[in-house]
Amino acid sequence: MGFVILILVALVVWYYFKSKDLEKQTRSAQRTANQLKEERTRAQRLAAAAQRKRPEEDLTLSSFNHKPSPSEKQPSPPKKTAAIPKEESQPSTSRKQAEQSLNTGIAELDGPGMFQRLTRLGESASAVYLLYSKQHDAYKVGYCDPMGIAKRINQIKPEVPDVKLDGTQVFTTVQNAFNAEQRILDKYKSYKYNGINGRWSGSTEWITQRPTGRPYLMEPTKVEARYQEELEAEPERPSEQDIYTVYLMKSQSKGMHKVSWCKTENLMKKLRVARNDFANDVEIISRFPIQTLEKARAVAIDINEKAGTFKKEGRKESYIWTSNPSYLNKFKDYGPDAKKTP
Repeated sequence: MGFVILILVALVVWYYFKSKDLEKQTRSAQRTANQLKEERTRAQRLAAAAQRKRPEEDLTLSSFNHKPSPSEKQPSPPKKTAAIPKEESQPSTSRKQAEQSLNTGIAELDGPGMFQRLTRLGESASAVYLLYSKQHDAYKVGYCDPMGIAKRINQIKPEVPDVKLDGTQVFTTVQNAFNAEQRILDKYKSYKYNGINGRWSGSTEWITQRPTGRPYLMEPTKVEARYQEELEAEPERPSEQDIYTVYLMKSQSKGMHKVSWCKTENLMKKLRVARNDFANDVEIISRFPIQTLEKARAVAIDINEKAGTFKKEGRKESYIWTSNPSYLNKFKDYGPDAKKTP
């Protein structure tokens, strides 16, 4: 019995030391694996760094070691150019619009006014056109894609050499254009002209009188003239809600003016205070409406700062009465009722 116990004790001791040994081996293997992993990572980083650096080194070496052959052209130094004025380097909107053209080679079609007229309604639009032949003293009515008018003129010219564009009207849909063409032809059916024949000339669409009334087939020269008038006209001020106002006061007896701002509903109160505190003949001679408080205040400050009549002490802002201020022209287009005057 004692011998058996001794054997068991021996086995337990052996197992204990065996497990310790296995544990050490496991830890050693883990450390070795970690070291290998770290070495691989370090090698990859070094390789990546070398790869990033190599093009720079190659480029540097190439630039120093390369000797150009006589046949190779040396790049010439950059030429100094004068600075282009802003207005030339960045054309204004008006200038860009004036340069727009369909570039068809047909004078009546290639002006900026006709460009705007024929393109403004988009791709789904359709146009009714009016052509004229002086030789036949007759007009042809038709409809097509606005961009197709040049093609129609060029198709007809071999048969009617002096044909030219005499009027257009653009519609939002093909159906509307077709209906308009049919109304014209029906209205002038008793003025039909039969002296033109040909494959492309549309012999049934020629009449001896120029159509009047709706649809208004405006002549290209009038289209261009109207376009230029609109282009050169001064832009109107945008209409804002009359919630706040910047106003101009005047005292005739003292010969002085003042610009300030307030909520529009408080305007008469501001007038009464000015008459009590400054002069009894103070009048509000002009004002204009502004939609927001922030903008009204900013406009009043800007006007007074430029005239030297703005004063600020801490958080208190003051607008000073002055003689013959520079800001009078800013109010010339508006009357006391905030409506633009002729």
